[in-house]
Amino acid sequence: MQCATDLYETRATCDKCGQQMTNTQDGWAICYPCGTSKPQ
Repeated sequence: MQCATDLYETRATCDKCGQQMTNTQDGWAICYPCGTSKPQ
């Protein structure tokens, strides 16, 4: 499964991609490649 950087995705997709997540106000999650910093 391929994942883009800073891709708006669901938590399930982020989990499959093995990426770190941060939630948005509308309940979605933003995927980040492992080892990168999340925005403040």
